[in-house]
Amino acid sequence: MAAPNPFDPDSLRITGDVNTIGAKKILLRIPVRKPNRQEFFRVNTDPDYRLLCAILELKDEREFYVVTPEVLHILAEDARHVELLLCQNRQGVVFFWPLAVPDQDGRRNSWHESSREAAKLAEANWIRMVANMSEGGYSVYQAKGNIPEPQWPAKTLQELLELAFKEGKRIDSRDHPVVQQLYGE
Repeated sequence: MAAPNPFDPDSLRITGDVNTIGAKKILLRIPVRKPNRQEFFRVNTDPDYRLLCAILELKDEREFYVVTPEVLHILAEDARHVELLLCQNRQGVVFFWPLAVPDQDGRRNSWHESSREAAKLAEANWIRMVANMSEGGYSVYQAKGNIPEPQWPAKTLQELLELAFKEGKRIDSRDHPVVQQLYGE
């Protein structure tokens, strides 16, 4: 009798996901970004997981830095005020969305307004938002399927911020390399 072929697909096939074999995903970093146009996402409704703060975005590097109030005056022209929202997409990826807050001078921005409306809808529904130039804002789509509720990480806001802004992404002095880069110091 011939020995079974060790490459028989049935002898190699697995079922289920990685978690069924005892693996647990460890959260090592949290991206800071706007939801992309091809993903459905949710926004955490717990006020303890929201933060009004200042952010500096280096567009070329696609990097975000949190700016402490003590040095905000140095970066006033480059930093912007945002509300950091804890979000999660359908794949379970957790990220902070730096959502622009309304201007203090009362000017309206249809892009910011439509993104705030999308964020509000994403508190209760899986939402996708797509830039629509002819509308001057974001078109918002709600998922039709029955998608399970997000599983939020069991970490404090401080722990999540540490994961998002580690490795020098907290600007707290004039001596920070990004400040020196921006102002030629």
